[in-house]
Amino acid sequence: IGDHQTHKEGVSALGVVGSLVVSASHDSNLKLYRWREGQAGVERTVSARTITIAGVVSPSTCTIILACWDNTVMVYGMVTGAWRSTVVAHTDAVSCIGWGKGVLATGSWDGLVKLWTCVSTNSYTVRMTDLTGELDHASPVTCLDLQMEGEGVGTIATGTREGEVVVWSVLSGRGSMAHKLPSHSRQVNCVALAPGGDRILSGGSDMGIKVFKTLFESLAWRCSVGMFGKMLSVCHGMEEEGSVCFTKRRARLLEEK
Repeated sequence: IGDHQTHKEGVSALGVVGSLVVSASHDSNLKLYRWREGQAGVERTVSARTITIAGVVSPSTCTIILACWDNTVMVYGMVTGAWRSTVVAHTDAVSCIGWGKGVLATGSWDGLVKLWTCVSTNSYTVRMTDLTGELDHASPVTCLDLQMEGEGVGTIATGTREGEVVVWSVLSGRGSMAHKLPSHSRQVNCVALAPGGDRILSGGSDMGIKVFKTLFESLAWRCSVGMFGKMLSVCHGMEEEGSVCFTKRRARLLEEK
């Protein structure tokens, strides 16, 4: 499709907004790319006027929500080209973000995951009055994955700097701990819930990936990426037993045994 070196510093987050791909960077800019006639080009550049952007989610085709290292969550409107809201959401850097069915989850180095009401009737703006719950961790939160199964009901998997993966049940904007899994010997960099939430895939700075069966709190499968470096991102593939992991050097397609 194309190879673009449009940021002045490293890319820190990627997302999809309707038919556009958005990249965020340590240079505090967003770049939006559109596919045209077999080529992908930069359609718009947006300055977030902040430091590193750690995460990007899009609850609608005209809305982008950013998690930022200056402790804020920012909401940008694609149609107006304006920032709809900026809230100081945490007391330390916002490191990860997720959205599903009207619920926004933000994780931070302050050791908290916060749950917010984030719906179309309020143009997906985020303010302190929208805060509905907090999930307290014993160490900085480094990653999360949110799955909402129904109205106000869902599951959150979180990873911490101390190597733990924690599973939370969400009900009506509040969360309760369901499982705590001592997964990695170093920081957890990424987590992904399988469809249905029965398995969790995690990757860490210990150069390993693990799959847990949440019902039995048991390790189902593990693998070391060894020389390829620490795990940066993971996702469950289209096949039930397949996964994709990303390291500093390459992407790998894995088959869970």
